[in-house]
Amino acid sequence: MTLLESVSIRRAQGSDFPAVDRLFSTSYPILLREAYDEETCVKALPIIGRAQPDLVRSGSFFLVLRGALLVGAGGWTLEAPGTGDISPETGHVRHVVTHHRHQRHGVGRRLLDYIMLHAQGQGVRRLCCYSTLNAVPFYAAMGFTAERDVTLPLAGSVPFPAVRMSATL
Repeated sequence: MTLLESVSIRRAQGSDFPAVDRLFSTSYPILLREAYDEETCVKALPIIGRAQPDLVRSGSFFLVLRGALLVGAGGWTLEAPGTGDISPETGHVRHVVTHHRHQRHGVGRRLLDYIMLHAQGQGVRRLCCYSTLNAVPFYAAMGFTAERDVTLPLAGSVPFPAVRMSATL
C-alpha cells in the first residue's frame, strides 16, 4: 500500500492545535531553507512556523493523517489573510504544508484537491493564495496562476517574499 492509499483527511478541531503547531515548527524550517536566505528564515519562521489557533478551529482547516500520524495540514478561509476582507465568492488558501519526510507522495495534492472541493461546495468560485517561493511549482501544477510577486509584512515588520496566485474553481 502506498502512502497516499493509507491516508485520510478530516476537519481539524481545537484539540489538534499542538500537533499542527508541531508540524509547522518542524517542517517549515526545512521546507523554506531551499528558497529563502538565512536572515529571512531567522526572522520569519517564529511567525509563520507556528499554527494559528483560530485557523485550526475555523471549520475549514484539515488534517491529513496516516493512521494517527499527522503528515499534512491546511485549509482555506473567506477572510483574506492580514486584512480580514471578505468577498463571498473568493476564498484564501491557508498554510498548506506536508511533513518534510512525506513530500513527493501526493499528500499535498490530495489535501489541496480536498480544500478546493470544500471551498467550491461553500460557494467559492476562486481561490487565492500567498505561496512561499518554494511552493510556486506545486500550486502551478494544481491549476493556480501566478499574479504577482509580493512582500508580505509579517508581525513585527518582518518582510517575507511570496507570490500571489489564484485559481478558478
